[in-house]
Amino acid sequence: MALKHGSEHFTRWTHVENGQVLNRRLHRIEIQARDGRMYVLQGASLPDFIQTCAGHGYKGVHIAQILLDPNAISEEKIPSTAHVSWPAGRDVLSAGLGCLVFIAGRFFLNLLASV
Repeated sequence: MALKHGSEHFTRWTHVENGQVLNRRLHRIEIQARDGRMYVLQGASLPDFIQTCAGHGYKGVHIAQILLDPNAISEEKIPSTAHVSWPAGRDVLSAGLGCLVFIAGRFFLNLLASV
């Protein structure tokens, strides 16, 4: 659950790098899943705290921790990891447009070569 100050909901974000600590407030978090879907967290659905650690002391193992309120998570709120069939309509449309542009380009090049 997000922290609240007046009517403002936010997440406390702490970034630690080379011994320097930077604290900030985040009002919106956008997460893009592997399948391209965007998840937006804002308002009361924000996590309480996020910490990122980087720098020389974390060489090769840079860390981001997001701590949620375990009582606020239910099965309905966790996004499904169901497999999305391929090709999707978006993929077919992209391939079709690519072929159309390629064929049109060859047509115009042949037209220019014959002139």
